[in-house]
Amino acid sequence: MVNRDSDESHQGMRTPHCLRGRHVECPHVFGSGPGFYRRALRSEQEVFLCTCECHAPCPVSGDRRLLSGMVTVSARTWRDSCACPGSEAERAEWERLGFGPPDPGELFTEARRRQQARREAFNAVKAHTAGKSLEEIRERYVTELRARGEEPPSPEALDATVAAMTGNLLPTVRLMGRHLVEVVRLFRQT
Repeated sequence: MVNRDSDESHQGMRTPHCLRGRHVECPHVFGSGPGFYRRALRSEQEVFLCTCECHAPCPVSGDRRLLSGMVTVSARTWRDSCACPGSEAERAEWERLGFGPPDPGELFTEARRRQQARREAFNAVKAHTAGKSLEEIRERYVTELRARGEEPPSPEALDATVAAMTGNLLPTVRLMGRHLVEVVRLFRQT
């Protein structure tokens, strides 16, 4: 039986730097992917950590967890806390490429801004729907969205929104029902 904590079992979880004995160049991270925290009900970018003993003093090593047999931490934790010698060069490369975990505050602010823009466009058009055809309402709504820096939704969602402006909620209910069926189908597949 293989000891999961033995040095040999983690050979595949080491960066090429550590495998070649170039520990001062190792960024402590050798890949990334999506992660999901059930306790916090949120998704977050994960990084896969090198398990070489040279990283034992790193503060990130205490925050690690196992994900599908790989040792991981959130990308934000690694970026903000890793003290390994090679991490500075890796962080600089992330910055250069525009990669890294997004700031949740920025994401929330952007989502609120977009929601507000869509709401304003909806209300601006809805106030003037009397005597207008569905096509005229649709064109005006698209114009209002674009004036606020938003792209129109899918044709089906656009039609449901235009119908809602005239008081017909049935297309919206149908669209929501189809999305709910898709969500249930995705959960059953996992």
